[in-house]
Amino acid sequence: MKLNELVSIHEEHFDAIVQSLEQIAQAMQSNTYVRTTTKSLQQLLSDIQRNPIVLVVGKEGVGKTSVINAYLRAPVLCSREQDRTKVHTLVQYGKEQHIEAAFMDGVDAIFELSKLELLTVADRFAANLLREQMEILSVSVDNPYVEPISFIDARAFDVTSTSNYYISEAIMQRLDDVFYV
Repeated sequence: MKLNELVSIHEEHFDAIVQSLEQIAQAMQSNTYVRTTTKSLQQLLSDIQRNPIVLVVGKEGVGKTSVINAYLRAPVLCSREQDRTKVHTLVQYGKEQHIEAAFMDGVDAIFELSKLELLTVADRFAANLLREQMEILSVSVDNPYVEPISFIDARAFDVTSTSNYYISEAIMQRLDDVFYV
């Protein structure tokens, strides 16, 4: 077989090959194991190149969010006394400011920074429904003070509740330090 015959065979089956590859890609995207493994590998690669992450924890109303805002020298996170952080919130450096919500089923969603208050503290039915399924909310801000270090503003310990306080293993594995306020 000559080279030009190979090329003509290749061109002859090109559409079938493309169609097969598209079917494989769709199958891989719908495969939860592949999607989860890919996400874990991407997170591992990201963590290798990232700066330290500090988890800020404490009881309700002690000023965890205020400590982070003071470090950032800007009111990035909502810290009004009547509003409590209702989802673990990672604050990290990013030239493109946005919010990324990581849900427990492996789905990620991107939001504008203007939706931060709604996603972290608003007491609305839709916001509460979203937060129930959220593992972590990542906030990327173009702030030079967060460039060398990232923070996770943890939900408050509820000392009056009988339910357990939970931080996922995936979040715990990413931490470099914990700061108790």
